[in-house]
Amino acid sequence: MPQSYITGGMSKPDSQNRKILSAAEPKIQELAQQIKAGGKLPAEPLGKSWMSTMANPIMYAAMMSAKIFTVSDQCIGCGKCERNCPLGNIHLVERKPVWGNHCTQCNACIGGCPKGAIEYGKKTAGKPKYYLEK
Repeated sequence: MPQSYITGGMSKPDSQNRKILSAAEPKIQELAQQIKAGGKLPAEPLGKSWMSTMANPIMYAAMMSAKIFTVSDQCIGCGKCERNCPLGNIHLVERKPVWGNHCTQCNACIGGCPKGAIEYGKKTAGKPKYYLEK
């Protein structure tokens, strides 16, 4: 997602993110067609994959935790956060979200909350929230 990782301080307003996604759409469609046709995807330039191969495992072990998520009184108990979580890590207890131990901080719960009731500690407070609806 383009600059939408709010816990990392890289958030941009929704309008800018939508422009980035729109501009990327032709390339996404091209790659989808290559995959569909059984073709090979272009190789990543040397050095570009270091983040996912070396840094991510360290970052996940040291920094990924659901312990500091908070829910304000704005929460209406709609369950959208629970449905949006790709890992099934959120469950409603007395109509409030409770996080388990398998969070990857994708922030779908934060960005998809219709009331803006979820924050990741103080890291996301006051920052633009972004979630691409299906």
